[in-house]
Amino acid sequence: MGRIDRHMLKALGSEIRLATLSLKLDVLVALLERRYRPDQPRAPKGTREGGQWIPDGRIPTGPKVKVALAAVLQTQRVGLGDYGLVRHCIYLDMLGRQLTREIDASKICPPTIKAPPYDGTL
Repeated sequence: MGRIDRHMLKALGSEIRLATLSLKLDVLVALLERRYRPDQPRAPKGTREGGQWIPDGRIPTGPKVKVALAAVLQTQRVGLGDYGLVRHCIYLDMLGRQLTREIDASKICPPTIKAPPYDGTL
């Protein structure tokens, strides 16, 4: 039996690592090809499953997802209302919608308020 030198052992180790990586890559490609099918239908946008693949072709018919938004105080004005002085608090939400709240003039407008949910239409 001949003596194996360090270079041959190193080359053999490299070949084994390369073969292992090649095998792992083949397995990964097979898994991805099995999971991804561009012709498989997707759930429509706005549903709870929106954008996800639908395994049996059924399209869910749930309500649209509503997102709660916050509105930030932009300005406030004090004026005369039907029953005395009132403070108008004007807010702007992240979609650019303007919201107005009318409170007693002696109170301060809160810096943020909960805005109405967004249902996909402006």
